[in-house]
Amino acid sequence: MGIVGSLLTLLTSYLENRPEVVCINGSTSEVCYTNCGAPQGSVLGPLLFLIYINDNSDNIQSSISLFADDTTLHFSSKFPSHLHLVLSEDLLTLGKWSDTWGVGFNAQKTKVLTICGYRGEHLPLIFHNMQLQEIHSHKHLGLLFHKSLSWHPHIISLHQCAM
Repeated sequence: MGIVGSLLTLLTSYLENRPEVVCINGSTSEVCYTNCGAPQGSVLGPLLFLIYINDNSDNIQSSISLFADDTTLHFSSKFPSHLHLVLSEDLLTLGKWSDTWGVGFNAQKTKVLTICGYRGEHLPLIFHNMQLQEIHSHKHLGLLFHKSLSWHPHIISLHQCAM
């Protein structure tokens, strides 16, 4: 058995039939065994997760940002119809990828923040057969982004936290 075979055997034994126990408020569940996922809090877990999802950006036209278990799409266009087309196709692609690999995206938690000077109506975005909620602002990595691209809401929120 070569080094690849040894690594595969080691990885398989690391992931298969792992005992899991849940403890909440001092009460412990029965032991269950799992053959999926990586152990939470492990050193290898984040690396295995990145390897597992490394192809989810394939065939995505917009920019994609991955942070832990958060995925963000960014796209810019002068034309709202082009913006809608690209993001709709990308959401469809991500949906197919998630169905193929068993990675769940929560469409109810998925939000749309449109930053533009265009004041007209734009078409809603759909993900997993659910219309995504349009929001006015979103906190991402500690920064509050507003649809007007003004820093005023962020500064106000910082001031309120300081009080």
